[in-house]
Parts: sequence; structure tokens; C-alpha cells
Amino acid sequence: MSYQAIIADDEKMLIELIKKLGDGSEMGIEIVDECSDGEIALESILRHHPDFVISDIQMPSYDGLELIEKVRETYTDIFFVLISGYRLFEYAQSAVR
Repeated sequence: MSYQAIIADDEKMLIELIKKLGDGSEMGIEIVDECSDGEIALESILRHHPDFVISDIQMPSYDGLELIEKVRETYTDIFFVLISGYRLFEYAQSAVR
């Protein structure tokens, strides 16, 4: 089975790291786009309708949580994986609840 994914993070080095860790060719994951902020990510998600999105919580335009809210207005079947720096972990936990 093949999956399509979008990576949304404002740090290019982290995008590259995620791509290397996931090595899509072995896992059946195709990265259809890489986005540097939440607004660009939203446009890409609406255009590509990926299976899942790997998103930083803190980015320019829309943060990862706002991105999820905006996507949910149109799609409810996209899975999100949120990543964050350690200092934001408690914020992320409470927001996901």
C-alpha cells in the first residue's frame, strides 16, 4: 500500500531529517510536498489531500494546531503527526486533549 504525505516545518534541516528517517521508498510513503509555513501547508493539503501530514506545532502563519482546525473544516480523514521542541510539549499535550 502506498501513502501520500506532506511535511510542514519552518526549519529545512528538520524536513530533511524527517525525510531521511522515513525513507519513503522503503515504507511506501511518497512525500508530495514540503511546506515552510502553515498557510502554504493548508493550500498544499487542500490541493493534494494527502493521507497524513507531519507538522511542526510552531510555524509562521498558522501553527500546527490551527492548521489541523482549518483542515478539519474540509477533510476529517487526514491523519496528523505533530512534532515540537521539548519546551512546547506540555502545550501540545493540552491542546491535543
